[in-house]
Amino acid sequence: AGSSQVVVAIPASVAANSSSPDIDIQGRDFKLRFNPRVFNTALVNSNRHRDEAGVRLQMAPLTGTPPASSTNLLSSPYRLEAVFYKGQEQTPLEVLAGSMILELNYDAAKAQLRRLSEAAVYRYDAVYGRYVPVPRLSTGSAGATINNLGTYVVMGSRR
Repeated sequence: AGSSQVVVAIPASVAANSSSPDIDIQGRDFKLRFNPRVFNTALVNSNRHRDEAGVRLQMAPLTGTPPASSTNLLSSPYRLEAVFYKGQEQTPLEVLAGSMILELNYDAAKAQLRRLSEAAVYRYDAVYGRYVPVPRLSTGSAGATINNLGTYVVMGSRR
């Protein structure tokens, strides 16, 4: 029922194209939806005519201990990374030129057992060393609109 990790390579010409269709990825315990234009940064756009240029997006479970562990984690932390490549050159990307929709499945039984009534997606902020909430989707799921790459997890609260 889906993979726990995914790697997508997007040519710079596709990321710079305003009519590229959306990409929907259904993983084992996540959904990711975006338009390739989210990677149309100045760097990508200036290389849109190069055949060997593009963006490689990877989403995988975080390995090792999650940063700033919290007792209110309700899902596995996922790491979302992207690099711009031009031949052998690689440049990490952190901020997107648009938004992605990320939904993470979480353990509802654990939330109920801990009396956590709210579940939301959080991103780890390395500067402050803590998780920060990201804008929620109105669907009521643990979904969010994201415009940064990084580590994401579902956390619960007693609101």
